[in-house]
Amino acid sequence: VQVSDSQSYLLWYVTMFNRGGEQGSAGKGGNGGSAGSAGDGGTSYNREGIYRRAGDRGRSAASGPQGKPGRMATGSTRNGLKRYALVTAQGVKEYSSPFSVVIESLQLEESQPDGILEPGEQVKLLSMTLANEADMPTPKGLGLKIRGLGFTANGVVGNDEISIAEDLAGKQRTKVDFSGSNLTQIIGEKLGDKPFRPMLSFNGVSREIDLLQSDLEIKNPVQFEALSKNLQVIERTSSTLQLKVRNISTAALGGQSASGRKVIVRLRPLTTTPAFKLAEVSDPTVELETASKEYPVLESKQEGLLDLTIDLKADKPLYSETTYAAEILLTKISVNPNTEPKVITSVPVKVISKISDSRKIDIKQNVKPMDIKVKYVKNGKTYRVKTLWFVRDPNSNSNRVQYDLDSLFDPDSPKYYAELPELSKWLPKVLEGKEFSKEDVIEILQSIVKPRSDEDKDWEIDSIQ
Repeated sequence: VQVSDSQSYLLWYVTMFNRGGEQGSAGKGGNGGSAGSAGDGGTSYNREGIYRRAGDRGRSAASGPQGKPGRMATGSTRNGLKRYALVTAQGVKEYSSPFSVVIESLQLEESQPDGILEPGEQVKLLSMTLANEADMPTPKGLGLKIRGLGFTANGVVGNDEISIAEDLAGKQRTKVDFSGSNLTQIIGEKLGDKPFRPMLSFNGVSREIDLLQSDLEIKNPVQFEALSKNLQVIERTSSTLQLKVRNISTAALGGQSASGRKVIVRLRPLTTTPAFKLAEVSDPTVELETASKEYPVLESKQEGLLDLTIDLKADKPLYSETTYAAEILLTKISVNPNTEPKVITSVPVKVISKISDSRKIDIKQNVKPMDIKVKYVKNGKTYRVKTLWFVRDPNSNSNRVQYDLDSLFDPDSPKYYAELPELSKWLPKVLEGKEFSKEDVIEILQSIVKPRSDEDKDWEIDSIQ
């Protein structure tokens, strides 16, 4: 492909594929030689020369040995050659690939110098290091125009094109100084985004190029280092929730640090009626609706811990669940040191109260004296309830509610299967061995004992007396 040295950017539109032929297979071995023919028999004569009889025929010769296989090919194939030719004033010069410009690094000045590109932070471009990784020079006399970095002069919104008035020779690296140009931008709010997406442009023809510096990503200077996103409180025993944060920046944070930026870790319920009590581990007697901890100074790379005791409230069912928001609050970058810290990270934490997986339940209560009667839809009959059972096998999801009827004619007991959360209101009494009241039994029959299959419909309750 041949092009003039001032229009070599047109090679961006050229794609060439070529490949050498595949290596030939080795020749096969030759066939063995054919067997030789037998010799003729000799003629017999007597002494006087008179013919007597013919001699015996000779034996046939054996077949020749199998021929040896042909030798494997020894040469390897080669790809065809791609050549990009630049027509210059001195003649034509060939190259194996077009020019390839990359940005190796950007030197930035942060308004908050901590090595973190933070949302809302202003950064100034001080210098840029570029390299041409190929042997072919960049288009002659056009210089370099870089777009997509987002920097504008003196904060003026508009074309962000940066012009560099030099060509790059093959394998050349150059550092361009912008410290006097006041090229700035405000970092966006999208965490994890790459704020710089450079493109190289020649005569209106543009192509994205690589930025090799890997640490240019929008992030917060404080992040959760360790976090229990799910916590189980087993049978009303206390559990500990740990929130661990880390200052990943190169500067100290905190209200008493040089930056004056407050750092607070907080856990707050996302419901107005949380099922659990919060308390700091250091003083579990003090109940907290919202737990928080402020760090006067959080040094660079330092971890901060907030350990909390979690207890199920006494008036809540054993199977209860509350979702909390684990939050990091940080004073945003501002010229006003009195700016209140804002939430920069929020992660949901689910706390669940449950019974132990190994817990076995087999509780039977005589409720006949309560004189509770049930009428069934299918047969229209009314029976008195005699006993109520709760049954659960260890390490099983099968939880059975069963009750017996005071009848000689219907010996089978209605059995119903329920998930543990459905039994949560009554589990504390079951586990503590307390008896149910008449109101409890009626409520259990009304809310839990419902037909779940065609067989259950034989025992569908019409009314309870």
